[in-house]
Amino acid sequence: MPTVLDELLGRAQSGRLFSPGEPLMPPVTERQAAEAEARLGFPLPTLLRNIYLHVANGGFGPAYGLFPLSTDTVPPDVLQQWTLVETYTSFRHTSERTRWDEKLLPVCTWGCSYFSFLDCALARSPVFAFDEGSHGHGPWDCAFSLHDKSFEQWMRRWLDGEDLGKSLELYGEPKTFFEEKAADKAPVHLSRNYNVAPDTLFDAWLTPGVAQQWLFKGPDFVVVGLEMDARVDGRYSIRMNTGRNVVEYSGVYEAVERPHRLAFSLQVPALFKETSHVSIEIVPMAGGSRLDFTQTGSPGRTVVGAWNDMLDALERLLALKS
Repeated sequence: MPTVLDELLGRAQSGRLFSPGEPLMPPVTERQAAEAEARLGFPLPTLLRNIYLHVANGGFGPAYGLFPLSTDTVPPDVLQQWTLVETYTSFRHTSERTRWDEKLLPVCTWGCSYFSFLDCALARSPVFAFDEGSHGHGPWDCAFSLHDKSFEQWMRRWLDGEDLGKSLELYGEPKTFFEEKAADKAPVHLSRNYNVAPDTLFDAWLTPGVAQQWLFKGPDFVVVGLEMDARVDGRYSIRMNTGRNVVEYSGVYEAVERPHRLAFSLQVPALFKETSHVSIEIVPMAGGSRLDFTQTGSPGRTVVGAWNDMLDALERLLALKS
């Protein structure tokens, strides 16, 4: 079976992606894609990026079609003028609502207040259906539900002729696939390279003056309390004022093996009920170190985006100190 991208390319070349009379908007350039990603602040999922680069600049697909990535290839007479970036930015900065989480990327509208969005913090980019006009437990406290566990599978269903509008299922108690079954709470694995020695990287996790600058720290968070007893069975606690409330991150150190291994439990009652466990492995490399991160026991969406941001902040901090 051809890949989703191959089939989309084939249909585009044969004129079978659109209904008669509908224009095929030319793909965007690499420069336009990079500019869009810079404005978003994160990379597009690989398949979505390749669709914009090689198939078309949106305008086809489920619902009313994928939002265009750039207005440069959109004809003036096409009614849909909002780009993917503009839609995401609008969702992120709706001042009268609770802030829309980063990396939740609206990709198309079904009309009225119905949208589909991708969770770009996760490798498979699961697709969620969303109704901003109905109350629920999703973003903005609105109704939402998982539509598919991956963007690629969602597009495959559309290519196979499924009417995806019939399976939105926005009502009732919404759950992400991480919450439906314990087995779906798979470990989170991240890996980063840093241009510092292993002991420097290790100490950044346990030195209070350094840790308070990045560990569990959102962009607007203020540290209001920090304790670290950096030994096996020692406790730590970091309290952050988020601007809306004070959130405590706490746990017990389970392994402290400088400079190669650190493990600790993590409790954040304000964010999730479970006690999770974090382990860090630091491997020396030419010119620096590799950090291998694992967290178990928490819903993936709760932690992946936050840890990516923290590890980015750690990289910037260590670069300034080197």
